[in-house]
Amino acid sequence: MSEIVKREEPTTLEPTSVEPLAVTPEALKERFDLVTKQRQVMTDFVTKNMKENVDYGRISSTSSRTGRTFESKPTLLKPGAEKLCQLFSLTASFEIDHDTLLMAGKYATDQGLLAYVCKLRTRDGQVVGEGRGSCSVASKNGDVNTATKIAEKRAQMDAVLRTMSVSEFFTQDLDDMDQGPKRPNYRMSAGAELLTAPQRALLFRILEHANITKEAFEDHLLTEYNIIGIENVTKQQASKLIDALMKKYGPLPGSKAETAAEEIPVIVDTGEDEETIHY
Repeated sequence: MSEIVKREEPTTLEPTSVEPLAVTPEALKERFDLVTKQRQVMTDFVTKNMKENVDYGRISSTSSRTGRTFESKPTLLKPGAEKLCQLFSLTASFEIDHDTLLMAGKYATDQGLLAYVCKLRTRDGQVVGEGRGSCSVASKNGDVNTATKIAEKRAQMDAVLRTMSVSEFFTQDLDDMDQGPKRPNYRMSAGAELLTAPQRALLFRILEHANITKEAFEDHLLTEYNIIGIENVTKQQASKLIDALMKKYGPLPGSKAETAAEEIPVIVDTGEDEETIHY
């Protein structure tokens, strides 16, 4: 006699409610305590180890209409980003950002756009965060090496700010400021003359006197005025920058203020901007 096997009906599972944000008060309290301790450690690290004009820069702007002075949130610079990576034992690696290049289309081809993805990795190679950055070779007068460095730096900055949640301390640009004037757009107008050799030399002398690195100053130019590199500063912009730096840091040592002032070309007001440049 053959054995009769009873057929089992499939079990019907009751639908469960999935609420990603539903956590117990105990678990939420544990997370709160952990985040609070992490933020305190980060605050201590930034306060004790990050140096102004080296790891970050502060940018101020005075309105010629109201006379009010506004100061930005500290802008993270490359040395500061590297210190934060050291704190978390992370290393940065770079890959070509094919998605951005594809999206840019003809512009990428015409301008020689370089785009990279920066991936932050732990010691065992695990990727914990990434950021994107780009720069065109055309904007650097055909200098591929400089354009590459700027694109990689922008990608690393983006990765650090996204991954390490340090936006409360630093910003990569001034677009997220809640108050203060919008940054002026200092795009070079047709026929504008670039800064002269004496202006360039004087700028570097003032920066050395003020203990400001070339990299920090160029980050300031890029962030505040959309100028990529000192070599792309116009004659008029250089004059205003020199004047602002001289007012803040005083005359150069070993030279009279009047002598230094004579080296600064006369400013011709073209009406292109309404803000007084301050560093």
